[in-house]
Amino acid sequence: VNIMQKKLIMVGSAGTLSTIPLLRLLVEKVAEGGGQLDLTNKDVQSIPELRNSQLNVQ
Repeated sequence: VNIMQKKLIMVGSAGTLSTIPLLRLLVEKVAEGGGQLDLTNKDVQSIPELRNSQLNVQ
């Protein structure tokens, strides 16, 4: 049996995303399942593809 799997990657502030009720539910479910990854600005700087991205704008 071949089952296709899809993944969703969201980048943003969990606090900001949670201001939208539907996204708050999604953020909570993802966190419950251990699927939330918290990155610091230092972490972002260590990834060459993200170094000059909009993620660094504060």
